[in-house]
Amino acid sequence: MRLELHAPRRLGRIVAAALAASLVASALTPVAEASAESDGVVWAWGMNCHGLLGAGVEAFIQNDSCESSRVTPMKVAGLRGVVSISAQRNVDFEDQIGGGLAVLDDGTVRAWGLQDYLPSPVAGLTGVRAVYSRSGTYFAVKSDGTVWVWNADSSDPASGIGASDKDGVWLSAPTRVPGLADVASMAVGGPYAVKTDGTVWAWGDNSSGQLGDTTKHDDCLGVDCSRTPVRVPGVGGVVAVAAGNGTVYALKGDGTVWAWGSNDDGALGNGTTGGSSARPAAIPGLTGVTAVAAANGSQYAVKDDGSVWAWGDNDYGQLGDGTTTRRLAPVKVAGLSGVVAIAAGWWSAYALKSDGTVWAWGDNSDHELGATTSKLDKCGRLREPCSLKPGPVPGVSGGKAIAAGPGFVYVLASGSQAACLACGTTTKVADVVWTGKAFKPNIELAIDGVVLKAGEDYTVSYGDNTGIGQGTVTLTAKNLEKYTGSVTVAFNILPKATKLTKAAAGKRSAKIAWKKVSAKQKITGYFIRYRAKGAKKWTVRKWIYSAKTSKATVKGLKKGKAYQFQVRAYKDVDDRLYPSDNFPDDSLFRSAWSPIKTTKKIK
Repeated sequence: MRLELHAPRRLGRIVAAALAASLVASALTPVAEASAESDGVVWAWGMNCHGLLGAGVEAFIQNDSCESSRVTPMKVAGLRGVVSISAQRNVDFEDQIGGGLAVLDDGTVRAWGLQDYLPSPVAGLTGVRAVYSRSGTYFAVKSDGTVWVWNADSSDPASGIGASDKDGVWLSAPTRVPGLADVASMAVGGPYAVKTDGTVWAWGDNSSGQLGDTTKHDDCLGVDCSRTPVRVPGVGGVVAVAAGNGTVYALKGDGTVWAWGSNDDGALGNGTTGGSSARPAAIPGLTGVTAVAAANGSQYAVKDDGSVWAWGDNDYGQLGDGTTTRRLAPVKVAGLSGVVAIAAGWWSAYALKSDGTVWAWGDNSDHELGATTSKLDKCGRLREPCSLKPGPVPGVSGGKAIAAGPGFVYVLASGSQAACLACGTTTKVADVVWTGKAFKPNIELAIDGVVLKAGEDYTVSYGDNTGIGQGTVTLTAKNLEKYTGSVTVAFNILPKATKLTKAAAGKRSAKIAWKKVSAKQKITGYFIRYRAKGAKKWTVRKWIYSAKTSKATVKGLKKGKAYQFQVRAYKDVDDRLYPSDNFPDDSLFRSAWSPIKTTKKIK
């Protein structure tokens, strides 16, 4: 069955999927498809739209939607013996959201996402070595060097099948791409294939010269394209290929990187921007490269000294140089060493180190940076949370390969019985009253009834926890042989209570006054409630939308009755102009009520 799923609109921005598989030159295969031990498992975090994290239907319904995400890495359910992974690589901003693919050690393939909430077998595929996903279309490279495609229309030039627009059929089952043999690896931006003889083959769109020449091939709705694979001239000795938005990068065996296609945002890395080039050319100054990745106008290269270099678009700090400045030539990513693989998300990037840890930077709108301890900034037109420099992703160890998608990430790691910290139980922290000092409450964490040891099993970090609002305590696994991930406990920091200094009866009214709370608390205002003396319920409420006010007149009271009054301070952290007592406590933080003060009988 063909599923037509499109990227939804999310809280001010369109969620769009993206993946650029990282490529390991020495292995002649993308890192997202690199080999691992037969007990390989897959960890995932970030956005969980349409089952992207492979958590199952129940988890999707209860916890996940296209408006939510997961900070703590979790295992993709039911996957063991994984040797290769892939995540969706979108070509256009609003392409349908895809999912994940995994190759098992028996050569079969599992797929999830696109509303398959758990990994399920792909029928008819055996002997697979690597998998790739492009805008909802899937590819597999078999051990015999053939390429197979499914979940595609055969008239789509990107399928490589060669059918015309009128002859197209839906390929629900894997179908061999004709004219391709001896393929070592692929990149799906075009798509592109690297053969064992070092040649590059391409098909699909050629509007920016992505096929590497100016020859007219096929007419695809007025745009030049090739419906079947053609050889890219002028480049050989290639061991890996990556593709961005209309730009292609070929990594040669000598460690140089050659680029062609679109030059938007300086994608060609030659110090210029704009236009395009159909002729492959070496990127100046880029040598000793062992892996390359690209997505959405941002490109990355890993050198043989373990450093990472980046160029192109940098609106979300995704180049990792501490700025949001576009770079037309490669610049060094700050603070990274020992890197063996790289993956590019839509506006973020991920480095896999030789010690199996993952470091991330760039956009964090969907918590795709994990429970990062990096200082977050605000990036992009909508001022989204981001990190301008790389930071470690807590709870990830033993990584062997990495792939990134639309605000979500997959890591292939050695199988582990490590327990998930977020799956344990933690001490609940009671509300506290503001003191002007940072709160550092003690948290007890237990898993299966066993209390873990702080400093030995996990590290503790605190939020700011000084101002009125929600405080946090985060526990992050330290003993990665036994535990993984992190858990955050939240608690409320409330304003100090005030007290009434006056409650005087007037003509069908009362004048009240109270002691203002400290200006350091930065409250929003006060809330007054009152009732006739002897009544059980407080039936009328009054808001004072100013922290500077310390008196009020309450009108409409009944003659001959005495009234009781109370006041309390509040802070609205969402800065609503007119809050209500019915608003939830996660944004409205209230002090305790003042002691009751009673008027004389109303005149």
